[in-house]
Amino acid sequence: MSEKQRVLVACDLSESADEAIRQADAWAREHDAELFVCHVIPDMVMTNPLFPQRTEGEAVGFVELAGTAVERLHERIGELTGRAEGDYEVLIASGQAAPALLREADDIHASMIVVGSRGMSGIERLLLGDVARKIVRYATVPVLVARPVQKKGMVLAATDFSDPALPALLEAASIARARGARLGLVHCIEMAPDPAVALSAPFGGGWSGPPPEVYDSARSAAESMLRDTAERLHAEAEVFAEVGNAARTIIDTAERTQAELLVIGTHGRTGISRLLLGSVAEKVVRGAPCSVLVVRLK
Repeated sequence: MSEKQRVLVACDLSESADEAIRQADAWAREHDAELFVCHVIPDMVMTNPLFPQRTEGEAVGFVELAGTAVERLHERIGELTGRAEGDYEVLIASGQAAPALLREADDIHASMIVVGSRGMSGIERLLLGDVARKIVRYATVPVLVARPVQKKGMVLAATDFSDPALPALLEAASIARARGARLGLVHCIEMAPDPAVALSAPFGGGWSGPPPEVYDSARSAAESMLRDTAERLHAEAEVFAEVGNAARTIIDTAERTQAELLVIGTHGRTGISRLLLGSVAEKVVRGAPCSVLVVRLK
């Protein structure tokens, strides 16, 4: 019997974290996974050889804060999910939020991390909070960046037909199937100017782009590849092939289709590749109008 999946959700008791808890709970229920809720308290206990009583006082303060946090977490989780206290586990960590959350995820062998779209810094107007950005960049497991869902919509997967996109496509097809949702596949066609035209730009040269039939041919070929991809996934899917900037195209397609979830793939989890979230993926996570699931190629 395979071990149960474990979903770790970050909670700083903010409204953004409420949405993360809702979606982590729904994901755990869909996948019969264990739910872990982690709250991080900034480091308080400092070693002080000259005044050891201060260290003792700080340790007591941390314990009191942790106890208060646990009480508030139980109350919030019960209100948001209807779960009893024995139906999930609360973890209290200390230190900087992102590293502490990543350590907890490794310790419990989490299969997914869920974070709110805004960070724990209180800068509400940022599209993607600092903590969420770091978790997405450095996590070794899939990360769900939770944004409010107005209604059930499409599960949209972005692909450039490369290997890192494959796990995201498989995951998107599986999610759409489980939810009974429409599946969409989007590919962006980026056309660079002819090198000779680019070299002439400083001397007044310009690039008006290829003729319309070239765009039409490229779009038709991409749509055919997307349909072939859907067949290999054994899924029915709507396909979208657009010409333009990749990140902007993916975001616009998610807005136009009123997607409830956008699934994207990125680099692997070992060595330097673990530290490289693709620039397109990072822009999409930051600007998407819906929740985004980032899946890494293992």
